[in-house]
Amino acid sequence: MSPVSCFTLFARLRTGPTAAAFGASVALLAIEVAAARAQAPVLGVSVYTWTATLGWVFVGIALGGLICGHLADRFPARAVWRACLIVGGAITPLCLLVFDLLVAREWISDLPVVVRAIAMAGVTLLLPSTALGAIVPAAIADLRGAPDRFGRGVGQIYAASTAGGITGTFLAGFLLIPTIGADRTIGLAGLGALLLGLLGNLRWGIVARLTAIATVGISGLAASRVSDARRCTYETAYFCVRVETNEEDAAAGPIRTLWLDHLSHSRVSLLDPRRLSFSYLRAYADVAALRARTVNAPDFLIIGAGAYGFPRYLETVYPSSTIDAIEIDPSLLEISHRDFGLSRDTRIRSYLGDARTALTSLGPEQTYDVIFADAFNDLAMPYHLTTVDYLIDLKARLAPGGLYVSNVIDHPVRHGRVIQSFYRTIRTAFRHAYVLQWGPRELDRVETLVIVGTDVPLDLGPLRRHDPIPENPGLSYSTAHVPELEAIVHGVLLTDDHAPIEQLVAPLYVLRN
Repeated sequence: MSPVSCFTLFARLRTGPTAAAFGASVALLAIEVAAARAQAPVLGVSVYTWTATLGWVFVGIALGGLICGHLADRFPARAVWRACLIVGGAITPLCLLVFDLLVAREWISDLPVVVRAIAMAGVTLLLPSTALGAIVPAAIADLRGAPDRFGRGVGQIYAASTAGGITGTFLAGFLLIPTIGADRTIGLAGLGALLLGLLGNLRWGIVARLTAIATVGISGLAASRVSDARRCTYETAYFCVRVETNEEDAAAGPIRTLWLDHLSHSRVSLLDPRRLSFSYLRAYADVAALRARTVNAPDFLIIGAGAYGFPRYLETVYPSSTIDAIEIDPSLLEISHRDFGLSRDTRIRSYLGDARTALTSLGPEQTYDVIFADAFNDLAMPYHLTTVDYLIDLKARLAPGGLYVSNVIDHPVRHGRVIQSFYRTIRTAFRHAYVLQWGPRELDRVETLVIVGTDVPLDLGPLRRHDPIPENPGLSYSTAHVPELEAIVHGVLLTDDHAPIEQLVAPLYVLRN
């Protein structure tokens, strides 16, 4: 048997209906997982983005099944699923290219957040999901010529499809996205489906072959264009990371901003670690100073280090204090060393991992005078770090009279359920809780507030001092107590068993616009 004949036989064995169902599901689920990640720098990660992603995939699968039924009655079923593999694979990177082109349009950013999430997910996912979703029904229709093994064949196809979905999910989430990035994962999944479809069409004429080759080339070009268009400086297992540099003034030197997905997470002065750019961090600094009035060299724990801007501030202001930081993304530690001025000889001790598991890595006798929570990115809040069960465990790490300090994002006037739920939960774990805000009293907008939990009453008088704002000479603000937000009206007690954070936060996506 000639080498060409052997290859043809191999191709036929590997591109039957069962193999097609498996390959299509690998590609579709890999695209689904990677698409949500690829959209994160523009849309963020929320219940809305995941709902839009999953919803459009299912819409595509339904449309694919409907269209496939009509096509399979008019054309050979094998030709249908092979064509769907080729079409689905070819248009996948092209759709992501269209997504990037739309992002550049100003009118897209003017849409409400929910509408934008639905529209952009649809652009990315509807056509690939329709083409790849048609393959399983077409593969089943391909079995009509063998009625004696139809039931067994259908079972094999559905089993292969499910196995392919599992494979695509695990492959994308655990290997491809952390290794090559979300955009290239989508491009690779599309090209894999396309090549699988081409493999079963070795007897095509010259025109069809040239068309297929051109399609592969266009898709590859689009995939590379997508990768170049994405604005990630680094892509880690958790975030699309961007590092931007803005010169502000001679005293502060370069100001670098760390973007995690679409969120400006940290703004760090390379020359002046004392300079804090975010209002809630200035409130954090005031709370640290408040504790330092009663404790010599207080010890601090920061949960969510980011670019290590606030840990560096504490390291500079409190040279005799113990400063520990927990960060879930190990890549951010190296990025902070490389791009944000964190010394390799820093006194800050870093513990890498999720906060609840990393707590067990701390020394058994280690306690802290203040624990700062800075793990809530924009409106995405890990629910397991908000519950009273977690706070009770965390409280065991506080020294007598210690303080737990958390930021929380809400629209106090038009919503208020997030701040009330946080306050009620912290007030349950601690005897006293206080809501603070640095800056002008503007509660009729989405705002970042601060809640302090403690078992001893706090004298908030020292917070009344006014600090100048480096970015706005002549202006000065202070951290103020906001007692009117401490009334529990609609607050939910957040527990490990019941913490509806995403439902509480969801209205803020609309109010923020």
